[in-house]
Amino acid sequence: MGGAGLNSLPRPNQQVESALAETANLTNITSALLRKHPEVLPILRMAAAPPIARDRLIGLAGVSPNLVKNMEEKQRIPPRADIATLDAELTKISQIIARLLDKDIFPWLESGQQPTDSEVQRATIVADRLCGAISDPIVRTLIFRRPVAPSAKIHQEA
Repeated sequence: MGGAGLNSLPRPNQQVESALAETANLTNITSALLRKHPEVLPILRMAAAPPIARDRLIGLAGVSPNLVKNMEEKQRIPPRADIATLDAELTKISQIIARLLDKDIFPWLESGQQPTDSEVQRATIVADRLCGAISDPIVRTLIFRRPVAPSAKIHQEA
């Protein structure tokens, strides 16, 4: 069987741990960080309380849907983005995310102390949210594709 297969897919726990490391345990969410690591955006959305849908983030931050879509689906910044506009929009995103982070999952954000190893490990609950966000549209699509019995047949069996 050719191809990389399932083993090459990123593991949500690893993605969350990497995002925590890149953001200094969510204490350094800036436009510069988002520009350098656009792949952290879906994880940051799932770290909010409640988790923020992509369209909701776009609306709350007042940013271009194209920017967010590129960051999430292509793990990149749009190639022809105007730098000044890009920095302004990434700043808006970082401010919304920072304000909405789930303080119950990330208690060190309120205490100002360094997180313990167990707190950082517990924070990988965000990986469960990420899996749910990825799988929900897939499940909905499969449900709507399922053939439905004609109503006449249902009435005959009753």
